[in-house]
Amino acid sequence: MISVLRVFFLLVVLIWPATGTAEHQLNDFAYGFRIAAPEKTGLVKLVLPESIYRHLVRADGGDIRVFRMDGRVVPHLLRRPDAEGNLSRTQALPFFPLYSGTAPSGGRDVRIRTDASGAVLILSPPPAEGVGLPAPAYLIDIRPMENRPAALRLSWQRHQPDVLVKARLEASKDLTQWHLLADIVTLADIRHGDLRLVNREIALPPGQTGFDYLRLSWRSGGDAITVEKVEGISAPQDSLPPRWWVRAAYRSHPETPGSMQFDSRGVFPVDRIDLKLSQGNSLLSGSVLSRASEQAIWRIHYRGPFYHLKIKDTTLHHDPVVVPETADRYWKLDIDNRQSGLGGSVPELMLGGRSHELFFIVERSGVYVLAYGSRKATLSVPPPELAEKVAMQGAQASVADMGPRMALGGPSRLEGPVAGASGRMMSLSTLLLGCVLLLAFFAWWVVRRLLSRDAMF
Repeated sequence: MISVLRVFFLLVVLIWPATGTAEHQLNDFAYGFRIAAPEKTGLVKLVLPESIYRHLVRADGGDIRVFRMDGRVVPHLLRRPDAEGNLSRTQALPFFPLYSGTAPSGGRDVRIRTDASGAVLILSPPPAEGVGLPAPAYLIDIRPMENRPAALRLSWQRHQPDVLVKARLEASKDLTQWHLLADIVTLADIRHGDLRLVNREIALPPGQTGFDYLRLSWRSGGDAITVEKVEGISAPQDSLPPRWWVRAAYRSHPETPGSMQFDSRGVFPVDRIDLKLSQGNSLLSGSVLSRASEQAIWRIHYRGPFYHLKIKDTTLHHDPVVVPETADRYWKLDIDNRQSGLGGSVPELMLGGRSHELFFIVERSGVYVLAYGSRKATLSVPPPELAEKVAMQGAQASVADMGPRMALGGPSRLEGPVAGASGRMMSLSTLLLGCVLLLAFFAWWVVRRLLSRDAMF
């Protein structure tokens, strides 16, 4: 029995050192970027280039590492942009219909009275001949919003089966001097069979500030609607990494009729999809699905219309579709042929998203390497102190500069099976199995001794 215990403890001594986390080498990864760390030490961040996702093996980013030039791995943390904290918010805005009378000079006569704070008190009433008709213009007060709106959203009552309105948007600080924001914007509410094409939003040009009021007037088609509600759409408060778009490659192998498949050729974090229709007047109704691998089950993300229409001198295109974030590689478009006019062309599936932010702590200035793309690497868990520092100081972190991409281990590091459990977990599992076998042997030995003792009596 003592000999067995000696053998077991010898195995523990040999196995236990292997339970530590195996350190990866630069050569274990396919590619890398040089990182020029700032002279100031402390927390730094960088935004992952979109090209990284094309050569990652793991959708969770587990095959990304930061190395010092001496080969030591530096702990890092990946963070997605705060989707909840950066959602656009809407707020109802006061608005007033403007009716034009004829002044003695023959010009337009619109009377507006405000109080000391600038709030609109009285507008001139509609002329007798305009009672019951849609207003030709609207005054919108944006001062209730804490920050300047990024866009307006209108709700209206329809007076015609189809709505196609061209509008003009102006801005003012004092209701006297007006300057142009948008000369032609298109609003639409068109029905085609069971489909409905709606555009109710007006984007405000970025960079223009210093105004409290907007004037929305119709250039054509305004008699088709009466505005019932105006909402201001706020811009996200926090700065976000720029949005990128990648085109998924069409897979030309035989398809099910009415179905097209695409390959993103990467593990891109996608939260928007768009369909580029090549023909001038195209309309289709369909579903967009995705899956992580060839063997996985398809998951549906969107079902509805896609269109690119030219009506008179106006072009209408659907807005990109917002979907729950996914890193699935394979995509499929199922088309409802009964409500689609696509012809023989193949649409382009565009996938949009924002990159992760990567944080690490610089202990001394110099060059670091961001390595990525490895079948051997497993998910790296950041230490709690780094996670706490990012949560507290992430917004103030210094930004590191990245150089051009360089080859490390090369494309061969992307081949082969993906690493499963880490070496530490495998070794711990082996040790646990050894303990179970030892207990079983000890129980057998005790029972055998008891039976031998009973036989003696």
